[in-house]
Amino acid sequence: MAPFQIEVFDRLHDPILIGVERRYNGEDWFIIFDVADIMPLHMEMGSVGVSLPYKLQEYVLENIEESWFHEDGNNWMAVRAVNTGYLINRDRVVMRKLLTPLAGSRAHLLSASTYQYLVNKEGSYTVEVGRVKGYGVPARIDISTLHRYHTGIFGYTGTGKSNLTSNLLRKIMDTVDDLVAVVLDITGEYPINIIDMLERYGVIYLDPSTPIDSFRETVVYPETLQQRMAGEGLDPRIVRDILMKIPTKKLYLEDDEVTIESVIGEINSVLRDADKLTLDGRVKLMELVRSLYEMDRRMDLKTFKEKYGDMYQHVLDTLREVANPLNQRSTVRIKLESLIALIEEPPEQVERDYETIRKFARRILYHGEERLYLLYIPEDFLAREYIARLIDEIFLLKKTAGLGRKVLFVVDEAHEFISRETRGARNMDRSNLALEKLFRQGRKYGVGGWIVTQRVAHLNTSIMQQLHTYFVSTLPRTYDRSVVADAFSISKSIIDKVQAYDMGEWLFMSHVATKYKNIPVEVRTDNNEDYVLDWLLSKKA
Repeated sequence: MAPFQIEVFDRLHDPILIGVERRYNGEDWFIIFDVADIMPLHMEMGSVGVSLPYKLQEYVLENIEESWFHEDGNNWMAVRAVNTGYLINRDRVVMRKLLTPLAGSRAHLLSASTYQYLVNKEGSYTVEVGRVKGYGVPARIDISTLHRYHTGIFGYTGTGKSNLTSNLLRKIMDTVDDLVAVVLDITGEYPINIIDMLERYGVIYLDPSTPIDSFRETVVYPETLQQRMAGEGLDPRIVRDILMKIPTKKLYLEDDEVTIESVIGEINSVLRDADKLTLDGRVKLMELVRSLYEMDRRMDLKTFKEKYGDMYQHVLDTLREVANPLNQRSTVRIKLESLIALIEEPPEQVERDYETIRKFARRILYHGEERLYLLYIPEDFLAREYIARLIDEIFLLKKTAGLGRKVLFVVDEAHEFISRETRGARNMDRSNLALEKLFRQGRKYGVGGWIVTQRVAHLNTSIMQQLHTYFVSTLPRTYDRSVVADAFSISKSIIDKVQAYDMGEWLFMSHVATKYKNIPVEVRTDNNEDYVLDWLLSKKA
């Protein structure tokens, strides 16, 4: 409760922090609160009820209406606010401490400079992501933490999720030089949203069933961008012309290259028919598999023979020892002899105009000059298989062949890949397991993840708990907001404020990206279309 002042009351409608005076350990501090709701109160409001004659009601209400603009001592305002868990003093010393305010304590509106002091980071990786609502000052965060830790972007259709994601991607790519980004897109929204970055250092990958020409014709054009382009006299065909110049390749799941892993797979296939092997044969094959697992399983057989001749010969000898005692017409013996022939004379590798997951993973980590890879795979069940295999391959290479470059996975429409309900969704188990591994182990290996979705309530809760930073916009469903509040241990009163957000407005909270963790920041982010339009205009010039 506080005495009513119309200027203060109106200011409290905008996002703002307040400091409540509190004596602690003999020193003066301010407990920092985030305002969640306000209500005007008048001492005579309680007397206006149905039992009061109409004329008296009208008289009382007229007096109340006039009193709001005169400080007569009868007007108050009830302010509902959430304790941030921080104290600050007049010297801007900040302490993490949850204290309860005392009745009758004075409250103060925190200034814009104090707000910036609490939120904004400084350093070589600090960038501006927008303007703080209510204060109009820049919101500056450590953009590199959005890779080193994991990030969630949640909002209903039309809130600008892909716009924000593209904008953040642009900022992190421009700031963190040794970072490679892989964007998984099943809706076709990103080719235009990040077209300038794709032209500068990107490659587009399609699954084999998607014709390259039809892909260019069917990418999603933001309606607002089309209107702005028309206003600037830009021919829409300029986008298609640029897309034609961006390298575009087909990406296959299976590899035609014979590797150590191929050999392991064939031996495991034989071991599945263990009842047709001798005990000695089973033991020898299992020991051989263990030995091969210790090597770089992505090594092709030609390299294997040249670098590890003794081991190469040991593999052949062991396979012959196991095969020889078996009946010549035995299925297992035929498999082993086929494998021996394959190892002795692997097929010649032919240069092709496509890549496989295995080669693609190596390109991402070690060999590619590009820094941005867009995977456009419109079939969700197929996209799940692609992302699962790619993540598994990346982690295997990181563990066996060297860490390579830092990698950021951006998973749009994340509910299609990490739904907690997997029944009836083809390959959902595969993508769930792979992405859970990414979010649990990625930080150790320089692999980060962003998930972007409108259906928060459907997500794998284990992955949700691994997020350190999140942006939340309008979520109409109460349950979705409750899931976010529970997952990140924040007040539902704070989350409920997003219901009134316009497009491009976001509640941002982070354990790592701001100066003091989990200070709520309501921010209007930059419009990604501004960057795209300016870049297209430069092409026209």
